[in-house]
Amino acid sequence: MAVSGSNDRHSAMNSPPPEACGAFLRVVSINDVYKLDNYPRVATAVAAARASVAVRGGVALACLNGDFLSPCTVTALDGGKAMADALNYALIDYACLGNKEFDLPLPSLVRSLARFTHGKVLNQELAALPRFDCVRVGERTAVLAVLLTPDRTKYRPTGYPHAMPMAEACNVVWREAKAALGASGDLFLPMTHQPIKDDCALAACLAEHPELGVRTPILLGGHDHEVDVREAGGALIVKAGCDAASIAVVDVYWTASGEQKRACKVIAAKEFAEEASAATFVRRWQAFVQESMEVPLAPLRAPLSSKRVRFESAGQVGSFLCDLLKAALRSEGSQVQLVILHAAALMGRADYAAGQFTLANLYAELAIDTPLVVTKVSGDALRRAVSQTRLEQRASQRPSRNLLHHDSSACFADDTGGPGSIDRAPLLPDATYSLALPRLLLDTGLLTLPAGTEGRIPPLLSFFAAARLPLPEEEACMLAKQLVVRLCMRRAWLALLRSCSRSLNDGIWDDDGDGHLSRQEVERGLGRAVAHIDTDANGFLELEELLAALGDTASKGLARLMIQTLDRNRDGRVSLEELLSLADVFVRFEGFVS
Repeated sequence: MAVSGSNDRHSAMNSPPPEACGAFLRVVSINDVYKLDNYPRVATAVAAARASVAVRGGVALACLNGDFLSPCTVTALDGGKAMADALNYALIDYACLGNKEFDLPLPSLVRSLARFTHGKVLNQELAALPRFDCVRVGERTAVLAVLLTPDRTKYRPTGYPHAMPMAEACNVVWREAKAALGASGDLFLPMTHQPIKDDCALAACLAEHPELGVRTPILLGGHDHEVDVREAGGALIVKAGCDAASIAVVDVYWTASGEQKRACKVIAAKEFAEEASAATFVRRWQAFVQESMEVPLAPLRAPLSSKRVRFESAGQVGSFLCDLLKAALRSEGSQVQLVILHAAALMGRADYAAGQFTLANLYAELAIDTPLVVTKVSGDALRRAVSQTRLEQRASQRPSRNLLHHDSSACFADDTGGPGSIDRAPLLPDATYSLALPRLLLDTGLLTLPAGTEGRIPPLLSFFAAARLPLPEEEACMLAKQLVVRLCMRRAWLALLRSCSRSLNDGIWDDDGDGHLSRQEVERGLGRAVAHIDTDANGFLELEELLAALGDTASKGLARLMIQTLDRNRDGRVSLEELLSLADVFVRFEGFVS
């Protein structure tokens, strides 16, 4: 369906349907919004819709049909706060969860949804959320229901919410709504998040329902990223594309004879002016993201690439990231000896010149949260697992999502069948090694081993289970991106504090000259360095003080990220007590500044 345009950015909203008699329903519908950019225009469209129905005593609703928290850069930075706040600025009345919302750990998802206070999130899978809502349209009642795809392949393996089959979910909600109302509603308005073919199948099924068939004039859809308006069964399916670049305006109304009708117009978001407060909110977050993404994390000493991570592992970004993760885990106190990532976890598909690897590069490569498990595995299991994924890829000459990348201190001689090495020491088949790897490789069995004597190809999970160690819950795992950022910001803090010490002629804090740093020496050194940076002597390191100490070459984004790494109480500054949390790290792993 064509997207309409208008030369008047303030009058793009439809006039009321001329045939409408009495109150009618107008729905502003968007779906799959991964950017903040168009929300100020959505706010204007919603306000215009409400004004347009007021003269007829009608009702205007704004609906967002799934995928509004993830995946997006700003959620990767703040856990979903900004994208949830944006719904308030955009005047959204109802939102349903999409499959990508379940990429977030459940606690993060719940915290983010709690920030949406202007309207309601409806969902059938999470007990804390309402399954439906009822809206009065004059003398009639509309029942809004949300329906989420039950297709497991649309979810992360550990994020499946056990969604009900669509037709069954409709029946359950309709029965519950009738019980709540004490009568049947006049309209049934499904908000779905599933592919268009499944929406068509649902519409055909609803058309056969004795009650819902005549009460379901429209179906508001999400998941697909193209504008699509089509009839199926007895309903008009409406999808507005992605990122709110287009806004669907759907009317349901009744004529003087009582005949129910519907109409739809899709309007380009650019036809609406930006609402001022929403625009200010978006600009502030865009500036924050831009600054944050430019922050340098670690030096690249040679060109690297992630374009062929599914074909080869040598000299790729995977090894570089595994090195950073290994250093990060060791700085946290882990004795990990090997870190592996599978090719599917590396999503940047980019070439990198020698220079700085930035936060933007990290978030492009590890685009989806990667919870890591540290476990014990035999040397023989590791050798066979790594070698097998390489040999399978070479035999097929096709890209392999399971091809394993590992840190540079390991070597696996898969071509010769030799033992290789781990942590720069010869690999011993019977020895047990501390391994860090993505949790889903154990949880789903994606990582396979060569056929055994029984002719089976068991997952590495069998080795994990044989040790009788429970698989940690996802919420208990360390996230790869957070580990890398924390390591790099700790490196930045240590480099700054040592620089301050040199300017104070404070040596390297080794007060007794024994060649080792004790915790007491680190605490004293930190105290002296903090006093030097804390120019207003209030006991806190604040953004401007940190920027001044870092020098002219440092960005505000770097300073903010350094503060965020240590700022436990989220007051936007770092106290000496918070800085002392680094003391044990410095003592434990003095070598983490390269």
